[in-house]
Parts: sequence; C-alpha cells; structure tokens
Amino acid sequence: MRRPVSAPERPLRPSRPLMRPLAVAAVLGAATGYLAAVDPNRPGHYPGCPFRALFGVYCPGCGGLRAVHDLTHGDVPAALSSNLLVTLAIPVVVVLWVRWFRRRARPGTDRRVTHPTGTRLAGTHFTGTGPTAPGTSSSSTKTLLTGDAKGRLRAGVRPWGPVAVVLGLILFGVLRNIPGWEFLAP
Repeated sequence: MRRPVSAPERPLRPSRPLMRPLAVAAVLGAATGYLAAVDPNRPGHYPGCPFRALFGVYCPGCGGLRAVHDLTHGDVPAALSSNLLVTLAIPVVVVLWVRWFRRRARPGTDRRVTHPTGTRLAGTHFTGTGPTAPGTSSSSTKTLLTGDAKGRLRAGVRPWGPVAVVLGLILFGVLRNIPGWEFLAP
C-alpha cells in the first residue's frame, strides 16, 4: 500500500531574504538622517572620540560624523577634509550593499554550492579547487570556500582582505597624525 505524498514541511517562519538588507538600510538611513539634521560641529550633541581622549591623537574615524553630515548637505570638499577615508568608503559600502540586496532579491543566484560528501564544514576555511557550480569550468584557479552550519560551501573573503583593511586603517591613523600630513587630519 502506497503512502500518500504530502507537501514538504515548511519552516515555522517564512523565508524573508530581503529582511536583513532592508533592516541595515533602515538603520543606516535613520542614522544618516539624524546626522543630516543634527550638526556634529555643534558641541553637546555627540560624545567625543574616546581614542583621542585617551591618547591625544586622531583615530581613523575622527571626523567621520562631520564627513557624513557634510555629504548629506552636498559639501564634498568639506567631507573630504573632515575624513578622507570615510568619504571614500561610503560609495564602496553602497555598492556592496546593492550587490548584497540584488543577490538576495533574485533567488537561485546565491553562490553557495553543496559539498559532494555532505560533510559539515562549519567555520572552516580551505583553499583548492572545490566543487564547481553549474555552468562553470572545473579548471578554475584556487578558490576560497567557507562551510556553514548546514554543510554548504560558500565563496568567502580572501584571508588577506580583513588584514589589508586593518593595516589600511592603522596606516591612515598613523599618517593623519604625522607633521606634513595635516591634510588628513580633521
């Protein structure tokens, strides 16, 4: 006797792929709106930089609030003068957010692939030629794959990426405090 085929069980909560990108946009939009309305150049509205208070030098983020305020008012030269790094990072962050949103908005375009053995690789990183996605060549160069809790592999961040960002922040923080590089100071 055959058992009736039932519909696959659905998770208790429906999948909402756009919830996180939209939540991030809402939080950043609200913060930007507040910065546009409340001038950080006026004392008493924002706390001072704790790094500057402790060490007496500018950190990589000093002047970032003023830069965002200046950008919301269309004053790009003042924003560049307040914090060059934040001003140049904003377009990069916007592009990364748009890519994230577009990837989440189109189901099936996520770059996750399932490991052929089905093993759980949560939190592991390895390099090598891994399983290929449909329509891609198996003779690709080395890729970095990251396993998640469900045993799926995802194209991850190269190991040098976060290191390069941290070194860039340190370099910017040092340079803006050296005489002769005052154009980087807020």
